[in-house]
Amino acid sequence: MPKILSLDPASLKNLGVCVSNISKDGMQILESLTKIFDVTVENKDKRLHDTKEFICDLLLRHAIDFIVFERSMGFGKIFIRDQLSEQTGIVKLIAYENKIPIVQISPKTAKLYIAGSGNADKKKVIQSVLDTFGIKKETLSSEHEADAISMAYAYMKILYEEKPQTAKANKVKKDA
Repeated sequence: MPKILSLDPASLKNLGVCVSNISKDGMQILESLTKIFDVTVENKDKRLHDTKEFICDLLLRHAIDFIVFERSMGFGKIFIRDQLSEQTGIVKLIAYENKIPIVQISPKTAKLYIAGSGNADKKKVIQSVLDTFGIKKETLSSEHEADAISMAYAYMKILYEEKPQTAKANKVKKDA
């Protein structure tokens, strides 16, 4: 049963994290959270070190088999794109040094698997994560944590060759 570390690096300050076991029978969340980094000007380069230390600690504690993360774009803002690229580079370097395969998943793909639509809004993604895993809303720390969970879920579905079902297809199945 592969152990997955899934990450949502969509923000400089917040990193959504999910550690899970996956199999063809489902997904078990072992740990999920939002890691908050200090992004003040005087600590901007320390953020990279802190990211490395945090990811390495997760790898040691959980014996990770795969790293899955959201292919982030930074909404067209060059400053954000640069820093997200740095953060992604740190994760890729750690994976390379530890011989851990990396999978990048687009936000649309994750949304399609978890919510039934690649265009689902944040509220729909969060609600789908809560419903799919029986998580209470008050225990979910942020939308970034929900995105990290949805990345792991999408990878599980992709790995075990299940095609995503749209909301429309789900409705037809229920009515049948």
